[in-house]
Amino acid sequence: MSAATGISIVIRLAQSLELDQILNLAEAILWISIACLFLVRLRRSQQNRDLAITCVIAFALFGVSDFIEIRTRAWYQPVSLLILKAGCIVTFVTLFIIYRRCRNIPPDKTPQCPPDC
Repeated sequence: MSAATGISIVIRLAQSLELDQILNLAEAILWISIACLFLVRLRRSQQNRDLAITCVIAFALFGVSDFIEIRTRAWYQPVSLLILKAGCIVTFVTLFIIYRRCRNIPPDKTPQCPPDC
């Protein structure tokens, strides 16, 4: 397939979509791109590996939810889409809080488990 053929397919697709669907497509591409960036970073670094893996999964799922939203045209229907989006947002907030807490620990001090663990 040549580049011109690919471009004409994309143009035909864009013409068949309405503005909200085009924006959802752009969002889906954005979230999946962010997931790919975390995946590339994951391969290069051993630091915060669990957080990075969780980010890859959460951003990829959030992108998939936008692909579903292109078809349903509502972020709250079906209910499973609403639950998926809410789960991703809760995951993003939780990851951010964990990441901020890890950054506030001085490098020379490792978190210690209390003796009664």
